[in-house]
Amino acid sequence: MIWTSDEAYRRGIDVMSEVVEQVPGDAWGRPSPCEGWRALDVLGHVGAATAMGLHILRGRSARSRLRASGSAR
Repeated sequence: MIWTSDEAYRRGIDVMSEVVEQVPGDAWGRPSPCEGWRALDVLGHVGAATAMGLHILRGRSARSRLRASGSAR
C-alpha cells in the first residue's frame, strides 16, 4: 500500500494520540530517557516538529513557520 503524505501524517497523529492518552496525568513531570528532559518536554518537542511538518506539507517554507512562531532569528 502506498500512502499519500497527508494520509501518513494523519496515521502518525492517530498513533501518537493513542500513546499520549495512555500516559497518566502525573507522569508528564517525570524524567524522560532524554537527559534533562521531562516527558512533557518531549511531547512539546514532538508537537513542534509535527506543526513544522504540517506547515511543510502545506507547501510553506520552514522559515515562514519559524517566523510565525516567533522562533526565527
